[in-house]
Amino acid sequence: MRSPPRASIAATLLLGLVACGAVEELQGIGDNQKAAEQAIAQATGAETQIGWNWTNGRLTDVTVSVDARAVGDKTVKELGALVAPLVARNFEETPDQVQILLVLPARP
Repeated sequence: MRSPPRASIAATLLLGLVACGAVEELQGIGDNQKAAEQAIAQATGAETQIGWNWTNGRLTDVTVSVDARAVGDKTVKELGALVAPLVARNFEETPDQVQILLVLPARP
C-alpha cells in the first residue's frame, strides 16, 4: 500500500488551520450581530433583526430589519444616521453598505 504524498498531507493540514480561523471569525461576527441588534433596539425602542454578507474576509452588506410601527415618525435618513454608526461600532468594521428594512405586519 502506498502512503499519501507529503505535499498532500501538508495541504490538508494547512486547509484545516485556515478553516479553524474562518470558523472563529464567523463565531465572532455572530456575536457582533447580537450586540448590534441589542444596541439598535435600545437606541430605537424597536426590536431588530440583522443579516449580513461577508465576502473574502470583509463585511460587505448589513441589513437591519426594524418593525415600522415602532420607529414612529423617524425618517429613513434619521434611522440611517442612528443605525449605521451602531453597526460599524458593534461589527468593528464599516460595511460597504447598510440597508434598513422596515417591516410591516401582514394585518394592521
